[in-house]
Amino acid sequence: MTKKKILIIDDEESILDMLKQGLELRSSYDVSIASEIDQYKKLLQENEFDVVFLDHRMPVIQGANLAIDIRDSDGPNQNTVIVFISGNIKEVKGLVESLPRSYFLQKPLILQELYDLLDSL
Repeated sequence: MTKKKILIIDDEESILDMLKQGLELRSSYDVSIASEIDQYKKLLQENEFDVVFLDHRMPVIQGANLAIDIRDSDGPNQNTVIVFISGNIKEVKGLVESLPRSYFLQKPLILQELYDLLDSL
């Protein structure tokens, strides 16, 4: 069975570590993480992911803007599933509804919800 390639983008190291460790409990995921703009831009340009988990509120670029950049790019992740992770659904709800292949999970995250979403994709 091929592992799902997952990229997690968040500015909080504790969130990145928790998600990476939680997802790697299952052997069916290959997880990459990034907290800095140069890290995730390079990863998005050089790798094709099955799913990108994307924090909405980040200091350098809002998740919404990054998602639009991903969709507008000619890169390998133009059609990749994007899952917004945020504590504020109101800020992300309209974008999720208008952006193809996008979903939302509310912080604090529950690992079982991540597993369920990934299993449904």
